[in-house]
Amino acid sequence: MEWSTNIGVRKMKKTVWEFVTKKANNPFVPDYRFVLLSGPCFTIGECREIKYYLLQKETELLKKHTHHMEGIGDGNTGLGNDSITARFPYFSVFDFEHPFVERIRQAVLEYMQDICTITKTNWHSHLYAQSWFNVMRNGQKINFHSHGMNEDILYGFHITIETENTSTIYHNPFDTKQIIEVPNDIGTITLFPNYIPHQTTTYEGNDVRISIAGDITESSSVPKKDYGIYRALGVL
Repeated sequence: MEWSTNIGVRKMKKTVWEFVTKKANNPFVPDYRFVLLSGPCFTIGECREIKYYLLQKETELLKKHTHHMEGIGDGNTGLGNDSITARFPYFSVFDFEHPFVERIRQAVLEYMQDICTITKTNWHSHLYAQSWFNVMRNGQKINFHSHGMNEDILYGFHITIETENTSTIYHNPFDTKQIIEVPNDIGTITLFPNYIPHQTTTYEGNDVRISIAGDITESSSVPKKDYGIYRALGVL
């Protein structure tokens, strides 16, 4: 398959999802707007090729890294210490030698720029990211969890490569009963604030559910990381 590194995501339709403060009845009600952005990243045909590449990588990486990192495990996803998810501190998708990697790098930068435009945020920075992939089989799901909360927290991303009738559910951190359920459409990327708790529905198919995920951060925060392999994305 011939790959174009430029998918032209700026010209494609995207969906904005958000948690916004309801009308405040007093000055102490929290004022917030949490913006999520979904849209295209890969075609279905491209995802088919990526699927088989990642399944080969799953076998290779599990053989190379036989044990999870103590104290980190599967990142509270519930996928178990034997999963490829539990090997996320040991590799970076951005180190894979495949054309889809450049597409992800470009898409993450463009979607982050779109989020700045949507939120009217004038902000520029050198961005880095760690990235891993998840493989789920029949009966598995990702449990309610978040990617942290600290002074350097930024955005995370999720790309659906293969699935059948699943969704990712995002929870308002101020009211976790309030949710946004985003269908896992193959080839779609979603960027979300990394402190937003999220989970998936159960995969009930007979094949696999594969997603690529990652955490975005600024270059200045990379030295503070205790684990994970962060690679440069570019300047926002």
